[in-house]
Amino acid sequence: MATQRKILVCIDGSDCSVNALEWYLGNLRKPDDKVMLLQVTSKGVGGMSLPIDAPVDVPQGSFDHIVTGSSSGNEDVYIAELRESYSGILEDYNCDPKTAVFENVNDSNPGSAICKFAKAQNINHIVIGTRGLGKIKRKILGSVSDHVIHNSNISVSIVPNSNPT
Repeated sequence: MATQRKILVCIDGSDCSVNALEWYLGNLRKPDDKVMLLQVTSKGVGGMSLPIDAPVDVPQGSFDHIVTGSSSGNEDVYIAELRESYSGILEDYNCDPKTAVFENVNDSNPGSAICKFAKAQNINHIVIGTRGLGKIKRKILGSVSDHVIHNSNISVSIVPNSNPT
């Protein structure tokens, strides 16, 4: 009897992470997989959490949305909105969202947090999206997927962005 695979899909509300989840569900998923969806937020100024996909330029009117990812300015609401959004995607692919595990981790280094989480949870495979940055932008802005692929000791699927910047 084969053992159940534990698959970690990294989510952040971006099109890249939606693309990664859809790629996993359409190409890699097996019926008995245990799917874990991980959202990593970074502690920002004053201890507030920032989504890892927060833009570099912060429009004043969008500050609450950028700080928490939610127009309500509440991190718990943002996480609930993410869960609802990704649950809909799971349902679209006939995957019961009740069988998926949603996790949120606060860490200033998302790539490191993903690697630590995967190791602690005995994950068999990580699926993560990439923004499709060029070498220079990736060097300046950093790359979570680059960190994960170079620092994880398990297999990683990097799903390219369908609309690279």
